[in-house]
Amino acid sequence: MVNYSYGASSKYFGHADYYANRGAGKSAQDLLNWVNRNMHILSPGKANRPGGGALYDQMVNDARMERPPVPVYEAPTYEAPVIPDPKTLTTKGSAVGGGAQGVKVKRSKASKAGKNAKGTRSLGRAQRNSAMKISNLNLT
Repeated sequence: MVNYSYGASSKYFGHADYYANRGAGKSAQDLLNWVNRNMHILSPGKANRPGGGALYDQMVNDARMERPPVPVYEAPTYEAPVIPDPKTLTTKGSAVGGGAQGVKVKRSKASKAGKNAKGTRSLGRAQRNSAMKISNLNLT
């Protein structure tokens, strides 16, 4: 509710009432909206009407210049994601080793039997030394 008993007349809304209500915390836009609903409260005459250059026009300009209140920032709340339980895990006794606990091991039958040595024989030092002799190189 807007109080308009501050000025010279308690019958009309004037400059003193406007400044008193602004000082009490009312915004210029709120006061302008109230005056627009209650135009009969402004003192009669051409000056206190829209475009008259008096209090009403001052209120319109103040309402235009007034900044909207700054919104209060609320930080989002953090919820930790749910980690699903793994289906099969290695343990300390598995062949992978203690540092790889929690890793699912997948090996072929040949690897489990120790027969899987694809291509590793050619990496042996004895094999490499005989193949890399100068006489074996085609330098002509």
